[in-house]
Amino acid sequence: MNLQKILASMALAILILITGCEKPAETASGDGGSLHDLAHSHEPGDELVWESKEKLDDGYEIWLGHHGDHFHAGNTIEPSVAIMKDGKAFADAAVFNQLVDPDDSTKTIADEVATVYEPKTEEEIAHYAQGGLKIPDGDVTRCVVRFRIEIDAESLSRDMEVKVGH
Repeated sequence: MNLQKILASMALAILILITGCEKPAETASGDGGSLHDLAHSHEPGDELVWESKEKLDDGYEIWLGHHGDHFHAGNTIEPSVAIMKDGKAFADAAVFNQLVDPDDSTKTIADEVATVYEPKTEEEIAHYAQGGLKIPDGDVTRCVVRFRIEIDAESLSRDMEVKVGH
């Protein structure tokens, strides 16, 4: 385990100890920037769910998903990305996510936020997460998470539709 991974694990552990937070708290601002949005539990209902897996020609594999198995308008969703290179976790990417309108992909619903690399644990594979996004209030039945992934000076964009209110 390299120093960056050790420091990231220690920072997350300290954050959980300081805040006493195990699940993401909703933010009034919706910007995903609350300190409490950075921690999550591994309890049923908050586990990692992978919606798609894609193999790229250069040995990379990208998994798109989220923490949690159900979402409601006004709550926060925590998108997640796992990246493997030749079958091993890849920690040298930059991953961002935002919400866009499912009917007009040029319309931003929640501004882009950066994610944090989380090393493999007993409960989860290594992945990028902690970039919480607030789902709009109201009669929302679906939203689209747009991921921007920077790998080896290349920028990839992928969209993932998520059902809301189930």
